[in-house]
Amino acid sequence: MWISNFADLIVVMTGGGPADHTQIVASYIFTQAFRRLDFGYASAVALVLLVLLMIYSLLIVVLRQTLLRKI
Repeated sequence: MWISNFADLIVVMTGGGPADHTQIVASYIFTQAFRRLDFGYASAVALVLLVLLMIYSLLIVVLRQTLLRKI
């Protein structure tokens, strides 16, 4: 999750790298929105990422609570 904070650094230093090998989801969203000017697609991808991260965090919270109850 912390790698999402460095999307601007990845875009500035590598531009996505050769054949998009250093592209992460956050830098992909940035590239779609501000280089290709496709704001709708970028916001849709960002919304999907938000939903996936919320599901992941909810899963972590539920698992932690169930594990703490067993102790």
